[in-house]
Amino acid sequence: MTTDNIQLYRSIFEHSRDAIIITSPTGEVIACNRAAAAMFGYNNAEEMRGVKALQHYVSLKDRETFLAQLEERGSIDLDLTWLKRKDGTQFLSASSSVMMAPTEDSPACILNILRNVTEFVRIQEALQESERKYRATLDAMGDMIHVVDRDFRITLSNTAWKDLEQRLGMERHTTGRSLFEIQSFLPDTVRQEYERVLETRKTLITEECVNILGEEYTTETRKIPIVENGDVTEIVTVIRDITAQKQVEEALRESEEYLRLLLENSEDIIVIQDETGKYLYYNGPQKYRLAKDDVIGKTPFDFWEPAKAADMVATIKKVFKSGRGITKEVSVVWRGQPLWFHDSIQPVRDADGTIVAVGIISHNITERRQMEAQLQKYIQHLEQMVEDKLRQLELEHVKAIHASRLAALGALTSSVAHELKQPLSTILLDVENLNRVIDAADIVPKTPHAFDPSVLAKAGANLMQETERCLAIINHMRSFSRVSQGKAISVDLNQVVKDSFFLTQERLKQQNVVVDLDLAPDLPRIAADPLRLEQVILNLVSNAAFAMAEMERRVKTGEVDHPHYVPRLSIATFARSRTVVAHVKDNGCGIEETDQEHIFEPFFTTREAGLGTGLGLSTSFDIVTSYDGEITFESTRNQGTKFTLRFPILDAQPRQSTRRKLK
Repeated sequence: MTTDNIQLYRSIFEHSRDAIIITSPTGEVIACNRAAAAMFGYNNAEEMRGVKALQHYVSLKDRETFLAQLEERGSIDLDLTWLKRKDGTQFLSASSSVMMAPTEDSPACILNILRNVTEFVRIQEALQESERKYRATLDAMGDMIHVVDRDFRITLSNTAWKDLEQRLGMERHTTGRSLFEIQSFLPDTVRQEYERVLETRKTLITEECVNILGEEYTTETRKIPIVENGDVTEIVTVIRDITAQKQVEEALRESEEYLRLLLENSEDIIVIQDETGKYLYYNGPQKYRLAKDDVIGKTPFDFWEPAKAADMVATIKKVFKSGRGITKEVSVVWRGQPLWFHDSIQPVRDADGTIVAVGIISHNITERRQMEAQLQKYIQHLEQMVEDKLRQLELEHVKAIHASRLAALGALTSSVAHELKQPLSTILLDVENLNRVIDAADIVPKTPHAFDPSVLAKAGANLMQETERCLAIINHMRSFSRVSQGKAISVDLNQVVKDSFFLTQERLKQQNVVVDLDLAPDLPRIAADPLRLEQVILNLVSNAAFAMAEMERRVKTGEVDHPHYVPRLSIATFARSRTVVAHVKDNGCGIEETDQEHIFEPFFTTREAGLGTGLGLSTSFDIVTSYDGEITFESTRNQGTKFTLRFPILDAQPRQSTRRKLK
């Protein structure tokens, strides 16, 4: 090799834009040019000399495959391999390698020529991806698309076009064949249209009505020229089925006509006005005897008094300014007749959303207004009737409470009779003693010592005491039997309990009931009617006495095993959390579980006919709750019942009443 040749090769080696690397068979870099050093991130070729080629492979397996193929073939062309630079960044290289045999002047080596094709491959992949998306887009379109060249041969078609071909029984593989050969049924006008596009280089849009397999279709065809260097090279044909669109347009025309008829025949007044109030449209209902020409172009000031017209125009301006509709009821006088209308005033916008007018629908509500006025009078009449009925029901309620009280007195009749019998017997005995003394005075000579004065004094004292006792019993029964108005006053609950026992203690004695009273001293006062509260206590005590009597019966008959049963009634009062509480507890037969949810219902009773009215607990519930109180109970069969009364302390904040409303 001459010196000139050597110099030529060295110049090519140094100035080549491709990386040239010579390595030993074991992979050490023997020599490289500047392009190679730059490709792998070295400052110069000298810095790269001696570097192991293996350290620049991303995958060790790629290096092993490269060496195996090189040993087998002796050379490799365009081997694509991912390599890495000195700083670790990766790139894709296309390389050609040759195994150089040893010579007298040099040992065996490998000549590698590399080019960084990373960006090229990425561009190629992007193009392929773009083509894939383009193709997918074409196939996804519902329009039928095909492309023909200047000789009308099909060069490209989408899925929708191929589906049409299949429906028509045509061959599926039509690319490269003439459109008019494949679809020989096409009329000459189609060829003329294509030729026109070739000549004018302008898009041509046509509509056709076609019959496909016995069905009528309307299509819109766009023939779009592809121009290169001033000549049409291909024509893109887009065929769109607009049958449904045409049907919608026809339906829209029919709908518009139908809407026009509705507007023209509507009894509502429908107008369109501009911002000044000028009428742009009026549907002209016949009932108002006003022609369209008499309204359009005029303003409200031509029909209504100035104040009314000014208010109408102000409302229109408000809609223009706010962009929001308004609904209102207005009254007018038309030809001497007062009328009411419900107006819906809505903005009318153009395609850009700008308000250009307002549409107003006025619905005549005069008849409704008249009916509302009549209804209001009827409602007022009904309210008065209801108010009168409520007063009557309140009176009946008071009578019912009084009847319940009289029923309670009836239940106490036997015990009160026994209560009165004792003092009356004492009085009778004392009167007989006095008569004997008087008779003796008539027989025995009148001497200072004919009879003992102390006997008369004792008899007189007994007469006074027992007579006062009878009067007290009678007066208490009279007070209790009076009709109470239920007015709340300051009440000592302890005193109410004591007064209740004044009438019931004899009955309890007759039943051998052990009574435990645990009344808290200095109990705060409550707001209530004392006679009504006494009725509540009497009802609870009466029910307790009945329950304990029933329990004694069950013990005697063996229904309940309780050999040492002693009837016991406990009443306790105390204050807790701004509340006065009273417990009324007995050890009677208890309330059946199935009856517990009904005991406060009017006329509900578990007693035999004639032995109870069913009003006691119902009346008690109403009385307690009417004073913001609460009445609850706990009961277990054959163990007893405990009723709890709670009332707010007189100066405490009243709780929400649970009083039953009168129905």
